[in-house]
Amino acid sequence: MHLWSMLETLPYKLWKDIVDFGRACDKPWIVAGDFNAYMFSHEKVGHDQFINQPCVDLLNCCLRAGLEDLKGAGCLHTWSKNQGLESWLRVKLDRAMGNPNWFEAFDTTEAVFLEAGISDRLLLMWQKIVRHGWQEEVKGHLMFQVVQKLKRLKKPLKALHAANFSDLDRRISKVRESIFQAQADLSRGFSVERKERATEESKGLCQLLIAEDLFLKQRVKGD
Repeated sequence: MHLWSMLETLPYKLWKDIVDFGRACDKPWIVAGDFNAYMFSHEKVGHDQFINQPCVDLLNCCLRAGLEDLKGAGCLHTWSKNQGLESWLRVKLDRAMGNPNWFEAFDTTEAVFLEAGISDRLLLMWQKIVRHGWQEEVKGHLMFQVVQKLKRLKKPLKALHAANFSDLDRRISKVRESIFQAQADLSRGFSVERKERATEESKGLCQLLIAEDLFLKQRVKGD
């Protein structure tokens, strides 16, 4: 079957919707999220290295829709399963892609992929703070209400930022020391528990390094 005709047999409506939209839209656009599939062999490490059918389907979808990955930063493998040595798996399921018009209009766009723990937790906390602040009643004209609510959000959001992005140098150094210790323990003898500890410490370091990268980029923009 020809590469370009394979999509017609796909059982996944999402792939077809993306292709149809890409054909109809001549504006810059992107699509991002968890596609529950990966496209290339290096995007999956661990048990079962073979590219399965969903990967081919997603690749064909992107080819037909004219989509390419945005420049990425952070973690390559965005999903993991740690159930012992035989079932250990890390896969890139999340991606952000744009069409040619997007890259022409926004050539510096970058997608940052955080480890699931920090990204989900921060997003939920941010949503809770904003939802609570926005539901508070403010009397006056519409623009006055918006300004006052934004002012009220400043303090709790600033505290959230401080809790997750402050004193990064010390926290990174501390996690590095923990990683060295975990690796030393692992070198003295393998066990699933020691491996999981080393993996968790590495994930923690990745989270902090991403946070540091985001912080430095924002400071450069502010300067």
